[in-house]
Amino acid sequence: MRKKKRHSKQSVTKNVALLFLSLALLAGASMLFTSISSRSDLSLKPIQSTITGLVARDEKPPVIPAAVPEKKKKPESTFDYSFYDILNQKEGSDQAVDHYCVQIAAFRSVGHAESLAREIRETNNLRCRVEQAGGWSCVRWGTFSTADSAEQSRMKLSDKLKRNCKVVKM
Repeated sequence: MRKKKRHSKQSVTKNVALLFLSLALLAGASMLFTSISSRSDLSLKPIQSTITGLVARDEKPPVIPAAVPEKKKKPESTFDYSFYDILNQKEGSDQAVDHYCVQIAAFRSVGHAESLAREIRETNNLRCRVEQAGGWSCVRWGTFSTADSAEQSRMKLSDKLKRNCKVVKM
């Protein structure tokens, strides 16, 4: 028959002291990391390369071509619109029933219109919609409560897309 082992009782003060010690170590490490990462003269690249070398051993060495063209970084959005430009709150009039949008192009075929809308979305990060109007497939953007606000956006959009756009009533 086995004898039960007695667990030694630790005092509450010892546990509290260990808790505060671990919290102090955590706070000190956090402050040290913050001070190191905020200094521009210190670099973490040697440490990162060492860690990467330890972790990723199966990687093949990168092949560096003679001349690598520099890629342009695609911005989040090429348009400088604020939230309210996009949302276009009604300007003090709750009875406005006319809405306007900017028409970028119109095609007889839906495929051409969808192709242009996809191209604009990929190159300019701008979501357009394709609507049917009188046998035409129209590529349109935005919804505006006034013709003036639509016209302001049309001018910006025409400059960015290098296309003649027009304001249409919805």
